[in-house]
Amino acid sequence: MESRLLRVALVSPSGLTRTGLRVLLGEDFAVILETPHLPTASRSDAELIVLDEDALTETNLEPHAVLLLSSDLETVHRLRSLAPRSWGAAALDSEAPALRAAARAVALGFIVLPPDLKLLEPTRRTDHSQTLTSRELEVLHALVEGLPNKRMATELHIAESTVKYHLEGIYAKLGVRSRSQAVRAAFERGLVML
Repeated sequence: MESRLLRVALVSPSGLTRTGLRVLLGEDFAVILETPHLPTASRSDAELIVLDEDALTETNLEPHAVLLLSSDLETVHRLRSLAPRSWGAAALDSEAPALRAAARAVALGFIVLPPDLKLLEPTRRTDHSQTLTSRELEVLHALVEGLPNKRMATELHIAESTVKYHLEGIYAKLGVRSRSQAVRAAFERGLVML
């Protein structure tokens, strides 16, 4: 059974950039619109809007997933202020595999940022979640990497029982009951980035 292609709108004032994006995204995506204007894309039925920073204008992005091509913190904050359904940013010089992975992740509802922008404050957080300690964040990152408790303990130079203690704290603070739920919550709340 074939999977359905993700419908994408490409937005850039530059036709060359739009063509390059279409080529980089490849056959895994159905480009349904190429436009120099973000409001045009926001009125389309695209599931994902991929735009370069020169095309970012004030418009309603609430129903859309948006991937912005920028490593500029101020530009990313402007995108966040438009409250898209989900959002992310990718470096302008992203390789094709990284761009495709970022596009898929944003379409699934994850927050994606280039490595140099990972210090942004998370935008999604439920009221019942509490701030994770620095050690809990280290354990959470190891959890996202798929490490078993014993390996976490070795890499973090702590006892395996301490890893279990931190995992219990993470579960309680995130309001989850399992490793997989904790990983999903971590991505959804922007606690870890791709």
